[in-house]
Amino acid sequence: MHKLIKIDEKIYVITIYDQKTRYFEGIWRIPEGITYNSYLYLGDEVNILFDTVKRDFSKELIEAIRKVIDPKDIDSVVIHHMEPDHTSGLKDFLEANKWSAEIWSHPLSLKMIKAFYKIDVKFRNLKDLETINIGDEEIRVIHTPWLHWPETIMTYMLNRRILFSGDAFGGYSIPEETTDKILDEGYIRAIRKYLATVIGFYRPWIIKNIEKLDRLHIKPSIIAPVHGKIWVKDPVKIVELYRSWAEAEPINNKIVVIYGTMYGGIENLVN
Repeated sequence: MHKLIKIDEKIYVITIYDQKTRYFEGIWRIPEGITYNSYLYLGDEVNILFDTVKRDFSKELIEAIRKVIDPKDIDSVVIHHMEPDHTSGLKDFLEANKWSAEIWSHPLSLKMIKAFYKIDVKFRNLKDLETINIGDEEIRVIHTPWLHWPETIMTYMLNRRILFSGDAFGGYSIPEETTDKILDEGYIRAIRKYLATVIGFYRPWIIKNIEKLDRLHIKPSIIAPVHGKIWVKDPVKIVELYRSWAEAEPINNKIVVIYGTMYGGIENLVN
């Protein structure tokens, strides 16, 4: 199942619902499910697909694209992160596209594409902080390493102030509402679980990369991650949630202490 909606006059989000995967990344149990978001920009001079999907859902992605444009008319595919839940459908898309699109991604991604999928593609290296003119819009490239692989990037549309954030600022679950116009505590818990399991090992890099966005004066009106809700109402909230959790700020002045004891001595010490 998928949903196709507009988040801007020229930008669609294609959200794929994954209720089949029991263990995300083969490790994390997710009875709540997960979504995969791809974004389609239909510009005056260029049409761009931001990220593909897991191969299990590549047919759905192509079906959704065909509702608004022939896949052959997509000029470029931006890959923010090479993990297969966002790239294993790349070959299927390129076949529908007649292999005409150029892949835009981190310099490390080309070797990964060849190693993972045994395909040759047209490729453009995206340098950190370069700006790409695409007609009525400009895209700023921001390398954000270890969110949560070394090649992860974000892209920022300067005029529209839309930040395509990759895995960062995402969350588990299959929310009924695609955007944060409806937000409840259940979804906040799904974000926290996602951060703890997927990106939590790299907490220092969450802080470093948020600080980098701050230094670059990136003030998005929309944050568009590849999992979970798109932040159109209050994009600052998701950034501050990530920052707070990465800094391990205590909640209600409480901490969790995990201990083991044979005879009760450690328990007495903890208490």
